[in-house]
Amino acid sequence: MRHSLTVTLLSLTLVRCSAEATDDAEATADDTSTGAVSAVETGGDSTSDPGPIDGTDEDGADSGSDSTEGDTTTDDGEEGDDTTTGGTTTGEPSGDCSPAFTCVETAPNGWEGPFTLQEDGDDCGPGFPTLVWVGGVEAEAEDATCECDCDVTSHTCPTAGLLEYHEAPCPSNWNSTVVMDPVGEGLASLGMLTPGSVRAYPWPSSQGEATCAASVDLEVFPTPSIVGSNRLCGLGPAPTACGDDLEGECIVDSQAPVCLMHEGDVECPVGTYQDRHLYYDDAVVNRECSCGCETETVCPPGAVAGTVQTSNGPMHYGLTADGECSVIPEPGQITTANYFPAAGASTCESEGEISGEVTVAQPRTVCCA
Repeated sequence: MRHSLTVTLLSLTLVRCSAEATDDAEATADDTSTGAVSAVETGGDSTSDPGPIDGTDEDGADSGSDSTEGDTTTDDGEEGDDTTTGGTTTGEPSGDCSPAFTCVETAPNGWEGPFTLQEDGDDCGPGFPTLVWVGGVEAEAEDATCECDCDVTSHTCPTAGLLEYHEAPCPSNWNSTVVMDPVGEGLASLGMLTPGSVRAYPWPSSQGEATCAASVDLEVFPTPSIVGSNRLCGLGPAPTACGDDLEGECIVDSQAPVCLMHEGDVECPVGTYQDRHLYYDDAVVNRECSCGCETETVCPPGAVAGTVQTSNGPMHYGLTADGECSVIPEPGQITTANYFPAAGASTCESEGEISGEVTVAQPRTVCCA
């Protein structure tokens, strides 16, 4: 009986030692494992189970969180301020413009814009980068040329003469006058007695007459140009709607005036745009070359030849029709006086004159806020 009890106690001792040896081996293996997790000290047994280490629960389900759930990353291209058009793209237009943008009235029917106005020819700037139109305020052109020709078409010198006579030698006042035609016969009835004085002139005047034909020889009207460089600059991308009823549009704040444009000379539309300017697209020539002639006629004095009947028979006399006094010394009576005109000559000097002016054309009305 005692022998059996001793064997039993020995067996229990061996089993316990074997169990302790097994636990030490397992603990050593866990410490050296690459996937081991140290026990969490909770104030309790340091050998308590820390839970699964492979991301699964006891039932094998995945207990980790999905990295795509709850993602709060935003798309910068779809949300936030649109710094190009001045509005926002988060759904429908909000009616508000972004900072550095202004809400302006849209162009009424028939008007274009909004544009910025660069009156000194400055280049278009950011926000309004597109050159839309350039207009001027007046027209100019180089000097025109107008040259003319004149041709004499007719010429006459007096064909009759005027004869004055007196019984006294070269008096201060002449008492008798007779008109001599080119024939000059039958003047004996005048009863002019000699000795006496005579003088003669062309008739009806000392000048002849001429007519000239004028024509344009050369006319040159240089092409005109517009003076001034007033530029209208347009927006880049289409603007965003704004305002309570979304009837406006957002534009970049600008130091230059913001304006609308309309073809023709019209009044500004009702509203904000009331500073009116009138510019022009083109310049045209409204000039004309007119020609005239200045006439000069030279008629030398004609000659007078006649007969004086004396007691000794007829005596012939002659004088120049230049108004100078001539004395007839022989007693008698003048019976004939004939006038002989000179041929003379006429000249024409051309005169060219330019009338009219260079004018602006194709107006456009620009109204600014």
